[in-house]
Amino acid sequence: KRPPVEYSAVIDDAEGYACAADCLAAGKCKLCDTSDCNNAWPSTSHKCYSWAFADSKWTSGAEAECVSGDGEVKCNMPKDMAVEAGFTTKTGCGPCKGDEAAACVETAASANRGDSSHQCFKWNLGITVDKKWKQSGAVEDCWTSTKKCSLPKDRSKEAGFSPVFQVDLEYGG
Repeated sequence: KRPPVEYSAVIDDAEGYACAADCLAAGKCKLCDTSDCNNAWPSTSHKCYSWAFADSKWTSGAEAECVSGDGEVKCNMPKDMAVEAGFTTKTGCGPCKGDEAAACVETAASANRGDSSHQCFKWNLGITVDKKWKQSGAVEDCWTSTKKCSLPKDRSKEAGFSPVFQVDLEYGG
């Protein structure tokens, strides 16, 4: 077994290299299919656009190679193009860091260029007694490579629908 690697770093609390049939904790190691899997880190890669703040605005730069390893294939970008504070992952590679969640948007690979790919309504599961999916009042920018929006088939059931944006203070979902 070997420790999982995400964006050129071993994950927190990872298990070490060893000869073992299973991991001690879920997600804290990768089991080997071959005898030499712990010889080199995984090299799974994708492309994302880098970001720079100048002249009071964020602008996307060149497309960069991102080595996600065992991590999710994602890119990121600033949420507000006129606010410098809060967004620190200027490479555009990987998911948003926990401390920059309010200033960062996650996108599909190569979809973090700055122009939203399309607009969709946001769906939120209400916390009221009826527990129904509710559509937002206005469309919002989306950054997906498929350029498709999703909606719940059955608005009265939570199961079977995973919207990209779930949190909305108006509905508390």
